[in-house]
Amino acid sequence: MRSTSILLLTLAFLAGCKKQSANAPIVPPVQPLAGAGLYPLAGAAEPRVVMHDGLSAAQWSEKLNVRDLVAREQASVALAALKEDGFPHLVEGMRSQLWEVRLSCLQALSKPALVQQADQTLPILSQLLCDPNPLVRQQAAARVCWFGAQAKSALPALERLAIQDESLEVRQTAADAVVDMRTTAAELAQLLRDRSPLVRQRAAQDLGALQNYARNSLSALEAAAGSDPDEAVRQAAAAAAQSIIQASGR
Repeated sequence: MRSTSILLLTLAFLAGCKKQSANAPIVPPVQPLAGAGLYPLAGAAEPRVVMHDGLSAAQWSEKLNVRDLVAREQASVALAALKEDGFPHLVEGMRSQLWEVRLSCLQALSKPALVQQADQTLPILSQLLCDPNPLVRQQAAARVCWFGAQAKSALPALERLAIQDESLEVRQTAADAVVDMRTTAAELAQLLRDRSPLVRQRAAQDLGALQNYARNSLSALEAAAGSDPDEAVRQAAAAAAQSIIQASGR
C-alpha cells in the first residue's frame, strides 16, 4: 500500500513538471550582434567598385607611372571618366615627380572638377605656376583664372610669369589670366599701366570689345595710344578707343 502511494505521488510530480514546461515561454537562440564582424549579415552588399574598361580607379592610377607615354595618357583620361572615383588619383598625379604625369593629370581634370574642389586643387595649381616645365606652367596659368576672386593670391605669380617667363607662350597665357580675372571696365583700365606689355595689350583689346560700356576708360586708352612704349599696345589702345567712340556715336 505504501509503495502504491509513493508511486502515485511520483507520477503526480512528473505530470506537474511536464505541464509547467509546456507553459514556459520559448526563448529564441542568441544571435550575433550585427556589425560585430563574427558572421556576414544575410544579403549584405559588397563595396561598390566602379570600373572603366575593366579596371578600377586604383588600377588605372598605377598606369600613370609606367614608361609608356600613351599608356599614361590613357590612364589620365580613364581616371577623368571615373569622375569622383578617379578625382583623388588625378589630384595626386598633379604632384608627381614626372612632369608628363603632372601635365596629363592637370589637363584631364575638367573645370567643374577643379573649381568645385578648390580647397584641394587651387593650392596645387598655384605651386605649378612655378613648375620647371613651361608646358605645366602654361596649363596651370590657363586654369588659375577659372577660380576668379578665389585665386587673387596667385596674381603676383601670374604677373611675374607675364613679365619674366622665358617662354612666350607662358607669358601670353599668364597675361590673359591676369586680364580674365578682372571683371569691370575700371579694373581693365588700371591694367593699361601694368608692367607687362602683353597684359596692357590684352586689357586694351577687352576694353574695345566692351565698346560703350567702357566709355569711362576712353581717356586712359587715348593716353596709352599716344605714349605707351610698346607699339603693339599703342595700336591696340588706338583701335579700342576708336571702337568706343563709334559705339557712343561721337
